[in-house]
Amino acid sequence: MAVSDRPEGHASVGRSSSELAGKLIAEISSGSIQSGSFLLGERELSAKHSVARMTARRALKVLEAEGFVRAERGQGYRVLSRVNDPTKGCPIAFVLESQDPRDEWRGMNFLLLKGLQQGARRRGWPVLGVGTAGEEAESILEQCVSARVWGVIADTYCPELIRLAARNGLPVVMVDSWEPSLAVDVVFQNGFQGGAQAIDYLVGRGHRRIAWYGQITLGPHSAARFGGAYTAMLQHGLDLPSECRVDVMKPGAQADLRRLLARPDRPSAVAALWQPNAREAHEIIRDMGLAGEVELVGWTPAEDYEEAMPRMFAGGPMPAVITWSLAEMVEVAIERLENRRLNPNRPPVTINIQTKLRLPVAASVSGT
Repeated sequence: MAVSDRPEGHASVGRSSSELAGKLIAEISSGSIQSGSFLLGERELSAKHSVARMTARRALKVLEAEGFVRAERGQGYRVLSRVNDPTKGCPIAFVLESQDPRDEWRGMNFLLLKGLQQGARRRGWPVLGVGTAGEEAESILEQCVSARVWGVIADTYCPELIRLAARNGLPVVMVDSWEPSLAVDVVFQNGFQGGAQAIDYLVGRGHRRIAWYGQITLGPHSAARFGGAYTAMLQHGLDLPSECRVDVMKPGAQADLRRLLARPDRPSAVAALWQPNAREAHEIIRDMGLAGEVELVGWTPAEDYEEAMPRMFAGGPMPAVITWSLAEMVEVAIERLENRRLNPNRPPVTINIQTKLRLPVAASVSGT
């Protein structure tokens, strides 16, 4: 028996569910219905478009199946961001917690933004750089929505912002930061691998007493890098005793490193796997006249190596450095964002960008 799409009380034939779905998609794509908002319910759609409630229900199911909306219990169907067609110039947002919105983008922040702009440009998308230092999560989200942002790449530790974006139908990929409590895709430096590579190199150079100068318990970055270094020490049958662990997040860290290096049983090498910490450790080693006695391993993006390393170690030998590709990180993040837009219900994934040991010229020559 055929089911009629004719609403009760109407003599004319109503639109089919596919026709109604097409009309709703057109309204969404044009911006008449904004992403993050809720569609009218079955009853309201039935009355507005002169169709049966069953037709309205089927149309909503079509939109859900095609990824235009998401059913939320007790609220209705929320419009997802994939409806903002990036080919029409809708931007993605790069949300960066360490960037003051009033300041110029510099250093690592600029490199990340530039890399994202280059990767997004190849796909025809503009990038909206949003510095969030001192800003409320609601205000940041309002900027994104008003700019018709269709997705967010976030380097932030603000869980509320990530949750707000997701609730408003915006796909989110975290890059170079990670909040384990959030169910979002993450593109992260492989800090564990990098920490292990630093220790493997130093042990291979004959060092047995090695110091850690960096973060230890601040977050995923420090947990991964310190964990990799500590595990590698154990695998080599060595220890990383508490007196050799200098936590840079504690007051007086530089003085602690100086005292450690002044001991008769001082470490013969230091792993400083953050760029600022490597610079500090280098200056302390140099000032104490230990440049020929204490070896250092640093950390930097590959794209910043040629500029940052000569500047940091001017007048002295370059150390070995753990590097990772910023370009690879942002490219993978953009790919994940696009995939998340098209497949909003897929389980979240965490992707590690591999690290590499870059040897100083002197070390690479002596090792041949």
